[in-house]
Amino acid sequence: MNANTNLRRRSVATLVLAAVTMTSIVSLGADQTDRSRLTKRTAVAATSDARSEHPGRDVILGTGAEGSGRSTPKASGSHAVSQTLKGKPPESAKAKRRTDGGTRKGYVAPKPGNDEEEEEVQNGESKNGYSTKQLTYRGGAVQTAPRIYLVFWGANWFSGGDPYGVANRLHYFYSGIGGSTYANVLKQFSSNYGSFTNPTGQYKGWLQDRTAIPAIPTKADVEAAARRAAKTVNDYNYNTQFVIAMPWGYVDKYSTDNSFCAWHNYTYATASNWVTYTSLPYIPYEDSLGRGCGKGWVNGANGTLDGVTILAAHEYAETVNDPSLNAWLDSDNSENGDKCSWTNVQNRQLANGYWFPVQPYWSNDWRTAYGYGCSYS
Repeated sequence: MNANTNLRRRSVATLVLAAVTMTSIVSLGADQTDRSRLTKRTAVAATSDARSEHPGRDVILGTGAEGSGRSTPKASGSHAVSQTLKGKPPESAKAKRRTDGGTRKGYVAPKPGNDEEEEEVQNGESKNGYSTKQLTYRGGAVQTAPRIYLVFWGANWFSGGDPYGVANRLHYFYSGIGGSTYANVLKQFSSNYGSFTNPTGQYKGWLQDRTAIPAIPTKADVEAAARRAAKTVNDYNYNTQFVIAMPWGYVDKYSTDNSFCAWHNYTYATASNWVTYTSLPYIPYEDSLGRGCGKGWVNGANGTLDGVTILAAHEYAETVNDPSLNAWLDSDNSENGDKCSWTNVQNRQLANGYWFPVQPYWSNDWRTAYGYGCSYS
C-alpha cells in the first residue's frame, strides 16, 4: 500500500470457501517458475475472520487486542511456526557491493507514478476475497527479478535494540521468499517492462546503517536511509527493495499519522534512477503501543513475531506488483496485499524450508476460476 488514508474500523462477517485442487511441495529449485497458476495448487481453506479491523492502505492494522480474533490455520497452514534465534544474522549473509551499479548498459528506469498520490480509504471491497473488482494494469513496471536488501537502521540494533529477535526473523523470511510457491501468485501480473519471474536468490543480504535515527523519523528520513543503502551496495535498479527496519522504540511519523504498521514507496537514488523501499518499524514495539500489528494473530502465545512476517510479506508483494504506484490496482486503488489483508492468515512454508505466518495474495486467475481471489499459490 502507499497512501494518506483515513482509516476506520469495521466488522467483517465470516467468509468461507473450500478451495479445490491440491498439491504442492515447496521446491527449492527454479522449476517453480514453470508451474501453472491454476492447475497445481496448495489446498486453501479461504476463511476470513469475523473481527473488528482497521481498513488501511500501506499497512494493515489488526484489532489492537493482542492475540485476539485470530484465524484458525487450515490445511498446510496448521504447521507450527519456525523458530529463529535472537541476535545478529550471519556475517556471511551481509550484502555485497555491486560493481555495476545494478544497471546494464543502456538501462533506462521505467516511468514511475506519483509518490505523493492521495489514496482513498479502503471500502468494503478490500479484504474481500469475493470482490468483483479485479486488479487492472495501469501502465507502470512490475519488478521482474527483485533484489531485496534488509537494512537495519540504527547503531543499537544488536546492542539492546532487538529484544525479540526481529532481525533473524526477517533475515530468514526474506531468504526464503524467492522461488517459493507462495510468491508464484504474483507471476500472473505482467507489465510493459517485463513480468515477475519469481527467481530464487532474491534476497541479497543485510546491512546495518549506523546513522542516528531521529526520535520520530519523517518520510524524508526513511527515503534518505534507502538512498544511503543504495549507495552502500551500489545498486540503483528499480528491481531493488530496500527494507528499512527500525529497532525497538521507533515508529516513523508517516506510519503514526496514517495508522500504518508498515508501508512502501519509491525514491530517486540518482537523478534518473529510482529504487523502492519499505518502512518497517519494530513490529513488537508497535504492538506494545496497542496498534494491533499482528502479535499472536496465528500462533497465539508463540506468536509475538507473527506480525513481522505478515507485514513483510504484504509489502513485498505490493512492491513487486506496484513498485512505483502505477502498475496493478483495482478500481478503488487497492493494491494486491490490501485485497486479502488479515484474511485467512496462516503459517506457510517458504523455499528455504522455514514456516512463517503470512497472508494470501490476490489472484485475478483464482477469482475468475473459483469465485474467490485470495490465494497461496
